[in-house]
Amino acid sequence: MITTVMCRGEVDIATAEQLERLLVDVLSRSRPDVVLDLREVTFLDAGGLTALIRADDRARRLGGRSSRTRTSRRSGKVISASSCEVGCRPLQHTP
Repeated sequence: MITTVMCRGEVDIATAEQLERLLVDVLSRSRPDVVLDLREVTFLDAGGLTALIRADDRARRLGGRSSRTRTSRRSGKVISASSCEVGCRPLQHTP
């Protein structure tokens, strides 16, 4: 089973900790395979990228993985510019 988490609004230094707590909770309660839907993210900074990387690290330690699908134009540009692979891998197909 894969859990999809939809992110909305700004994912930045001010909200990254909240996102991390949510993802830790999701990963603790279910199979550690998480898909992040970022299509409604209006802003993403280094704090947000760090949250994605940490979630992927935690999922991998639990034997799962995280990936993303449906990025907004803005979040996609930030992810591409950062060369972020871990925690930002695109899903090969939409669940």
